Amino acid sequence: MKFPLVATIVLIITSFVSAADWDCDKRCPNYDECVKDSGRRLLDDENEAHLETFLHERTQANPALRGPTREVNENGRELESRYFHLKMYHEESRDYCWQGEWEDRRWCLECKGSSCDVGEELEIRKCQRGKNDQQFVYEKLSGSGGGRIRPYSKQRLCLVQSDPKGKRRMITLEDCDDNSYDNHEIFLGFSFQREFKIVPKELDDHCLTQAHYPRAGERVFAEECEIACNDATCLWETIYES
Repeated sequence: MKFPLVATIVLIITSFVSAADWDCDKRCPNYDECVKDSGRRLLDDENEAHLETFLHERTQANPALRGPTREVNENGRELESRYFHLKMYHEESRDYCWQGEWEDRRWCLECKGSSCDVGEELEIRKCQRGKNDQQFVYEKLSGSGGGRIRPYSKQRLCLVQSDPKGKRRMITLEDCDDNSYDNHEIFLGFSFQREFKIVPKELDDHCLTQAHYPRAGERVFAEECEIACNDATCLWETIYES
């Protein structure tokens, strides 16, 4: 088999590049000029096509560029009896380059206030094991196709799609309707075994997200899934289960 000249050059160069020659491993090749400049210097080549090939090969070969290994929940759970944190899903992929970095900053859903009270909105903050306002429980509702998400510290409250017709369909905490199971409280897609979309039952083409690449304190709302997935912010996973 004959290898293309560019691929051969990349293979040879990659084999002999030392760690000292590459000081941008935690940055994204497609966002950070530091990485591109390092690539140009090592290739001694201004051809952008050659550079992209080199950066792709470098990314695949270097775990620091691809990102950290994510936590995976392998075992099934009794849904109604466990609490967990809801973390924005992140994987080892060029698609998950947030704010110009590969690194998983570990963003978790959190009550916007400190006590998870009625009417509070939800936001994202750095995940902290055991933090009360990041702990939630899931109540599976037979026949609904989904279930309700409640703060662990105040299980009389539910996450609710508070303004289904508004431009920004905010998610707030409200008293659960235990008599009629209001569809505004029901979310589809939840899983303990894999990453998942959190989809409001009444807006099944929308997903919970915080809009574009994550930053601390951004509010969570229901956005069109296509838009959220284009930003790689439409998926969640459970961590710190207990």
